[in-house]
Amino acid sequence: GGAYVLLPDEALLKECSVATLRGSGPGGQHRNKTETGVRLTHDPTGVRGEAFEERSQQRNREAALRRLRMKLALELRAQVELPEEEGQKMADIPAHLAAILPSAKQRLGANHPDFAKGVSALLDVLSAAGWRPPVAAKALGCTSSALIKIVGKDKAVLAKVNAERQRAGLKPLKASR
Repeated sequence: GGAYVLLPDEALLKECSVATLRGSGPGGQHRNKTETGVRLTHDPTGVRGEAFEERSQQRNREAALRRLRMKLALELRAQVELPEEEGQKMADIPAHLAAILPSAKQRLGANHPDFAKGVSALLDVLSAAGWRPPVAAKALGCTSSALIKIVGKDKAVLAKVNAERQRAGLKPLKASR
C-alpha cells in the first residue's frame, strides 16, 4: 500500500489520469478562459488530488501531486511487524520515517514534500500498534507526546488517527500546539 507514496513524482504522475479544469470563483474573464486547475486521479486506487488556487497550471499540478501523495499516505496501509517484546525498538526504521521523528538531525516539517512519506510509515506503525501512541512510540524509540505532536502537525493526519482510534473504541487524541 505505502509503495505508491514512495514513488518519485514522475512515476506517480504516470499512474494518474490528469484533468485540467477551469476553476470556479473570482477571477472573471481570466479564470473563465484558462484551464489552470488540475485534478489527478491515481488510477490503481481511485484516490484524487486537486489544486485550483494558482494561475499557473504547473504550480497547480505540483500542489495536486502533493495533496494526492498525502491522501495516499492517509488511505493505504502496509503491514509492519513490531518487535515481539513490547517496549523494544524496531530494528530498522525506514529513512523517510526517521526523517520526521524527533531524533532526526534535520527534521522534516509538515510542509516538506517528503513529509507524506514519513506520515505513511508512521501510520503503518500506529496501525500495527492498534492506534496506541505509547506502543508505537516505544517501537520507534521516542516519547508518546513527541509522536502525538507529529500526528497533530497536519489536521488530516490527526483526523485519520482519531477516526481509526474511534473505530477501535479508543478516545481521540488532542493535538498539542
